[in-house]
Amino acid sequence: IVSNPSFVSNPSKESKYEYSLKENNGLFTHMKDGKQLYEPIKGETIINEGTTLEVLAKIDNKYYIVSENGSKKEISYIPSDCYVTAFYDGYIVVKTSNSIDDIRSGNSKETVSHLYDPNGNEIVFE
Repeated sequence: IVSNPSFVSNPSKESKYEYSLKENNGLFTHMKDGKQLYEPIKGETIINEGTTLEVLAKIDNKYYIVSENGSKKEISYIPSDCYVTAFYDGYIVVKTSNSIDDIRSGNSKETVSHLYDPNGNEIVFE
């Protein structure tokens, strides 16, 4: 298992605990002080760019926010024609994607980005 970036609970204050996320062959788990906090979960992670220890993960084609203790909260508001481009402390940025059929037929649509707050409400800029 290879260590992937360290998470800190408050980046402006040094912590005596080292948090990290370890990933290997489609499995991931949070670590604390070099100890695994739960059994590895099979899924694809989107690293949290914020300051909390949660990560966004795609597990069995569904999105979940996974906390440092391994508990999962399903995120059901991401449209099926979108993929996640960023995750920041509960804020999720998604972008529409073109299907393979659209690309092959030359009917590609312009991609559109959407931003959701931690409660699942879309933030619209006018």
